This record gives sequence, structure tokens and C-alpha cells, in this order.
Amino acid sequence: MYYNAAVILYGDTPPEIQLNKVQKRSINTAVLGQKKSPNVTQINITDEEVSFDSHWLTNQPLFVFTGRNKMVIAHELSVIFSLAQTELVPSREALRSFLVHGPMSINFCPFDNVATIMPGDRTAISLQTQKLSISKQTRPPGVALDTNEIGPQLCHCIGNLVDGRDVALAISGGIDSTLIASLYRQMNPDKKIVGFTADTGAGNDLLFASKVAEKLDIKLIKVSVPEDADALILHRAMTASSLSPMPLTGNAIGFAAICRTARSMGFDAILDGSGGDQFFGGNSHIHGRYWALDKRQEGHVDRVQHFLDWIDSNNLVSTKNIKLMTEGKLTFDFTEKMYEETTRAHAFQWIYQHCANAKAQGIDILMPFFDEKIANFILNDLDHFFIDGISKVPLRRLLERSVGREIAYRKDNQGLRWPVRRLLETCRPEIRQAIRNCSFGSSFLMPMESKLISNMMLGKGRFARLYGLAVLTEMIAEPPKSD
Repeated sequence: MYYNAAVILYGDTPPEIQLNKVQKRSINTAVLGQKKSPNVTQINITDEEVSFDSHWLTNQPLFVFTGRNKMVIAHELSVIFSLAQTELVPSREALRSFLVHGPMSINFCPFDNVATIMPGDRTAISLQTQKLSISKQTRPPGVALDTNEIGPQLCHCIGNLVDGRDVALAISGGIDSTLIASLYRQMNPDKKIVGFTADTGAGNDLLFASKVAEKLDIKLIKVSVPEDADALILHRAMTASSLSPMPLTGNAIGFAAICRTARSMGFDAILDGSGGDQFFGGNSHIHGRYWALDKRQEGHVDRVQHFLDWIDSNNLVSTKNIKLMTEGKLTFDFTEKMYEETTRAHAFQWIYQHCANAKAQGIDILMPFFDEKIANFILNDLDHFFIDGISKVPLRRLLERSVGREIAYRKDNQGLRWPVRRLLETCRPEIRQAIRNCSFGSSFLMPMESKLISNMMLGKGRFARLYGLAVLTEMIAEPPKSD
């Protein structure tokens, strides 16, 4: 059985686990997660402590509320909010951190008395003292995936995930989503397939998404990314589903619009290519830096120089960042940095928003790359990444067989990364009103800071983030609805 929460009651009597609020069981173990997903959290309980081991590919933090005689453990803050009710205390530090720095693992949870356990971490909690002991993991267990196994394993994952589902594809035009679409077509040669892509009017993603759809005989539906009050509606829904501070960004709003459209057309799941970047080194700017400065590159000067020349000639990385790579010391561990990307850094934050959007729109997101065997590709030696300077060559070679070299070796120029300033300008009156209506008090704002931010005197990023906090604060101030 799989559950979305565990409530552990303790005190004078032996501790017991209460699952999903209604089922009390005299058991000493429980599993939190989703059916058909091996990426779950195992909870074990004794008279002295509660321990749990969260899988590194769960895509969700584990939140732990500890009260006087009750502990609530769940992957969703909304579940914690409904079960802990009025005992939650807003965190000044978390809200302040989000305002200044944007989304980070330390500010996913806006409550002081709720601990955040990141994927892959091992945790034990004493039932006597409520003290947490967290063991942070730095790399995945298991063995490296062989390049020849990528295609068959992805097909296996796709088949397992979509079985019995009414599925549409999310096709950005990038390598990862295109490969998933190609494999899905190979597995379903006669099926009518529908794909969705976000149209921002910028970049070359839409061009390549259209080429992919034509090659694979997929009906492509172009979804406009709203830049008006509709975007605020989508952002509000995402915030309500997560109860975390959520950024107001083009990527998040674009995927929310796709989820809403797909659900309105009757689909119950979206097959998505997220994860390819993390496990195959898709970002020349971030992942390329980790790779080029890995300690194991000593003695491979030519290989690194080839990479630097390639990204420079293709204008993929700024001259400043190429200089940082050239002059940097060999101190990184590429595998550990990619593991960190997946479990707590930028890539994880993006997936967290993805999952919040899907939940908000009542649709599931299926991500075949988030399979333990596929993800363990990061355990390979460095020569499996940035081959001849090019990112994700194993995926490109696999893709070239079905869609040709032009698409498989496309130059990345993503249009989804549209600047948020257009939305902020269009919706400035509504955003200012929301900030004014929210009684932040002095909990995390400096004197006059709200006024300065509302007038965009401290930058558009902080203006957008304060709006996000205004929306969140309004929601967590409301009493939780009873089921």
C-alpha cells in the first residue's frame, strides 16, 4: 500500500502510525509515494525513534512536523497543513530567504516547526527529544548505466508509466522531450498522438517542436503563455497546490498553461522529458563547468579545450564564464554535483514547480528519465559526457535514427525563458494591490521595504517574489478546510 502521509502518535502509550488520517494500524513500517513509482520513502518506527530513507529520485522533499504528541510526515505541505492545522508557525527566515534569493531548498517550507528533508537524505527522529539526525548523501547507489541500455530502459519506463493512461506529450522542441516523443511513437506506430508545446514567440523551440511533430506524425497543439491576469491565476493555483513560495517565471507559467489545456481536453497525464539535463549533462553553462573542472580532468587538457572551443564557437556560454572554466582549479566532482542538481539545487527546484503545476491542474506528470537505472548514467566516467564538446551525445545519437541529424544536433536557443518583465508591467496594478492587501507586518520585511519593492525600486525580481509571498501568506493565514 502507498500513502500520502503518516501521522505518528506517541506519548505514554507505544507509538502507532495513523495512515491517511483514517486508517490506524499496529505496524512498524509504512511507505509514502505513488503507485508504480519505485522512488518512495520508507518509514520505520520503534519505541525510541522514527527513521526514514527518502529515495533520491522522489522529486519532492519530505516535510516533517513535530508537535507535542504527534508527528506528521508527508511529501506535500498541503497535507501537513491540513493535518497539523493551527499548530504551524510561519518562518521569518524562510520567507526572507525567498524574497532575497529566490527559491532554494532552505525556503521550500514557510513554517518554522516543519523540517525539510531533501531527497536521498537519511533521517532519524527521537520520540523522546524530537531531535532530528540527518545524513546527507552525495552520490547515488548502484552501477553506471551502459550507453547501449539507454533506449531499451527508457522504453521500459515509458511503457510502465503510461499503461492504462490517457496520455499527451509535452514537446518543448529540445532533445529530451523529442527523444521521449520519438520512443513513444516507435512503441505506438498506429496511435493518434497529441503533443503540447508552449508558444512564447521567442527562440527556436517552437520551430523544432513543429518539425518533430511533423516527422513523428503527432498532432501539435500550441499553447500561448499568458502575460496578463490569467498568468496570475495559474501562479495562484500552483502556490495553493504546493503551499511553498513559488516564483513567477515564464517556465512555470508556460507549463501550467500546458497542464490546464491538456486536462481540459480529457487527458489525465502528460509524458514529459524532464531529467535529461541532470543525468546526461545538458547544460553547457552549469554542467559543463562541473565537468571541465572535475578533478579527474587532470591529464585531459585536450578534451577540455575541445569543449571550451566548441561552446565558444556556438555562443553557448559567455566569454566571462569560459574564462572561469579556463582559470578554475580542478576541484569539482561531476557525479556529486549532478546528484546535488537532482536532489536540492536548480534542477530540483524546476521539477518541484513542475509537480506543483500538474497537481494544481489535476493531471499527472510522467517523467521516464527519473528512473533509477537511467539516472545512474551520472556514475559513468567523464568521457561519456560532452563528447567532442557537445552535450548529451548519447541521447542525440539515439534520436538521430528517427528524426535526423538536424533535429538531433540542434543548437539550443530556448524560447520558454522569456523575461518576466512583460507580465509584471501588464499586471502591475493587480500585483501591487495584492501586496497592499497582505498584512506582512514586520515578520520578514525591513521598514519601508514593501513600498520600495512595490515601486520596483529594488528590482523586478524582488517585486515578483514579494507578490508570490503575498499570495502564499494569504493562503496560510486561512484556516485549513476540513475534509
